[in-house]
Amino acid sequence: MSVPITSVITTMLLCVFLLSGCRPQLRDKKEDSSGACSRPTENAIISEDKNELGGSSADESGQSEGKELAIRPVPALAFGQEAWAQYFGDVGEAPPLPEDIASILDRSCPFWEDKKVRDTHLLTLIPAKVDDSNFSLNLLGELITRPQNNGYRAQYDYNTEDTQRLLGSYAPSSSYWVLMTRDVLPGSRSLRDIDQSALVTNNHARRTGLPYAPPTALEAATTILMHYTRTGEHLFTNGKDEPTYTLCHESVPRLSDPPRRRAIYIGNFSAGKLNINCYTTGVGMFDYTLRNHGVAACRKL
Repeated sequence: MSVPITSVITTMLLCVFLLSGCRPQLRDKKEDSSGACSRPTENAIISEDKNELGGSSADESGQSEGKELAIRPVPALAFGQEAWAQYFGDVGEAPPLPEDIASILDRSCPFWEDKKVRDTHLLTLIPAKVDDSNFSLNLLGELITRPQNNGYRAQYDYNTEDTQRLLGSYAPSSSYWVLMTRDVLPGSRSLRDIDQSALVTNNHARRTGLPYAPPTALEAATTILMHYTRTGEHLFTNGKDEPTYTLCHESVPRLSDPPRRRAIYIGNFSAGKLNINCYTTGVGMFDYTLRNHGVAACRKL
């Protein structure tokens, strides 16, 4: 009995099919339908990249592994983001401190022998905003009268309304850290204001190679008052004979006599009252010098 040629061809093709191992193609389809891919998809690659860079994947503690590596501990003496939130409000993200901040604080103080920087300086965050309000002397003056969580209360004592009007509304464009001395520098009292400024910016800054300068009024007031809010300790207060003031970076014009200017001094902090004073100067010199007026040193980090 003859077999049709078409049946022979069909039988041969069937054998080839069975011997060719084409079943993997069927297995691929089953694995695809179950979502188990032999090759990472584009989304999986992105997810892996995020894990490496500290992106979206979190560990059991709820923190990204990458973010943990990026966070530097804030020194205990610092008045930073958490302290602001505790006493006054949200200041947003704080800029990172230098990687060697612990080493900076443990170095010998450039102004007082046999002491370390952490013993003679305060580390304070100067925020750009507090609860979405621009941070300024005016806002600080409101905040210190009503700190939360049992913070110590304080208030300003201006000696002229012009000082408040000319300085009060200035707000920094971004947040930053300052390291400021807890007292005026040795040998800075009873000098003219220009000599006090030169003592910091010329003598000490050049000697140390560090960008020290007199503090701005906002930096001085914030540093002094944040320390007081948390500890109740008055700095730049009454000395042995007279109260202590620090020169500030700014000066304001004397409106009735434009060629003359007024140097800004902050201090005499006692009984929760911080004085913000201005004194008329000549062309770069005091009409008189005061024993209780010195200058602190401040540097931005």
